[in-house]
Amino acid sequence: MDVIDKVIYKEPRKTFMEILKVNEREVPFARVLGFFFRPKEKHKLGILFLRALLKTRWLGIKPSVDIITEPGSQRIGGNEIDRTSEIDLMPDSIKVKVEEPTGEGKRIDLLIIGNDFVICIEFKINHELNNPLEEYIQFTKSAYPNKKHIFLVLSPFRKEPTGEAKKTTEFKLVILSRFFSNVKELLSEHYHDDEEAGDYYQYFNDLVQTVENRGIRSTRFHTLATLCKKLKDNGIYSEYIKSKGGYLEVKRGRHALKIRINTFGWQLEKWSGSEKSGQENIKDTDIGYQELLNRIKAFYKNWIKYQSTVLDG
Repeated sequence: MDVIDKVIYKEPRKTFMEILKVNEREVPFARVLGFFFRPKEKHKLGILFLRALLKTRWLGIKPSVDIITEPGSQRIGGNEIDRTSEIDLMPDSIKVKVEEPTGEGKRIDLLIIGNDFVICIEFKINHELNNPLEEYIQFTKSAYPNKKHIFLVLSPFRKEPTGEAKKTTEFKLVILSRFFSNVKELLSEHYHDDEEAGDYYQYFNDLVQTVENRGIRSTRFHTLATLCKKLKDNGIYSEYIKSKGGYLEVKRGRHALKIRINTFGWQLEKWSGSEKSGQENIKDTDIGYQELLNRIKAFYKNWIKYQSTVLDG
């Protein structure tokens, strides 16, 4: 059955992290994560984030042939695994370091250290996974011997290792959205309506919403990318445009047909230069790809028919 991904048509509420534009910057994002990984911080969520991380499915870091290439794709499937019994999770024993220098001019994004374990995390948002991971492994094992060593890459989507990152298989991949899904699932066991922690809980909500917003926009991207391919199979060549929430554009000279996801469903637009000359709204959010294609093709033919200058372009 040719079904469109479960798209959230309403634009998600922008978070403070997004307003400050730190949601795409790895160091500030890692510092926020470090705050919530520390069990004794004033958020009073204890080992919530650490438990969620240990329950999240860890993936092998694969070469490009095995990667779902759409940025932000969360389509990994599989069951989560509970590893919380494998290490000592006593809150008083756990320390978290952010941007830990290795002594070789490089820094590890996050180190979580307990009585009998250390978790080394490389956090990747948009940059390539080309870090000297083997150097991080050697530093961690040397600095923290006689402990269980865990090496993870935390990222919104699957990444192909390049350069120095190809030299090890010890690092495993954790998808950010799956990790936060477990955070939310375990929240009731850790959250208490504590007045002192109230302000910090607002930061928690902002962080969770930031991650969920990325998931929403990633699903939209995947839906548009799939539609782009289906249009091409039907002889209509379009390009994905990233700006203004993302949309598909079919160009003919100075004329364009734009396809957007809007708050009510789908929006088809005719443009002449910088002026919009027509629009059709498709309000059925349960529409399938085939029906959507039929509506777009009819709109496209009408556009070609009545824009004679398009044919000259």
